[in-house]
Amino acid sequence: GTSELDVVEKQTMVAVLLAFGLFDRAQLGLAVPLVLSESGAFFDRRESQPGEDKIKTSGLGDLRISAKVRLMGTGRGPGVAFAPVVTVPTGGDGADKNNFTGEKGPTVRPRVVGGWRDDRVVFAGYLGYLIREDPTYIAGDEDTSIVVGDQLLYGGGASYRVASVVELMAEMFGRVGVPNVSDLD
Repeated sequence: GTSELDVVEKQTMVAVLLAFGLFDRAQLGLAVPLVLSESGAFFDRRESQPGEDKIKTSGLGDLRISAKVRLMGTGRGPGVAFAPVVTVPTGGDGADKNNFTGEKGPTVRPRVVGGWRDDRVVFAGYLGYLIREDPTYIAGDEDTSIVVGDQLLYGGGASYRVASVVELMAEMFGRVGVPNVSDLD
């Protein structure tokens, strides 16, 4: 049988973002995330089982490269965009210690974004899918491996333009595991 373990129960992060627009229809961006705190269950690799302790860590997350192309809308009012993200593994992948601030390898995250905007305010939400190259993180025997596979992504946020080149933003997001197709048999 399988059991669940909250290796990452809570995570708080900030990100430094750089983005620029192209042709009033597209955007390219780069994000450097910093995980301020992360907590969850400790997994003892020597024993291939959950430990008694909880983990607490912080550090650099994975570098994110993003693009956004407006599919519908004029820049004001309602709109829809395609917004894929590719991550580069620069954070901790849990391989050498209980630090899960990043992925084991690169990821691809196609997303569809819907929202509303006026001159100063933006509201948006998205749905997407996280595709991982290699889903196994901590290999134990068949009964004790911790496997994290593809995930459904969701989120929403708002921004307020304070000055012509400065916006204040807030975002909340989450993810839900998607069963492996081979597990559905």
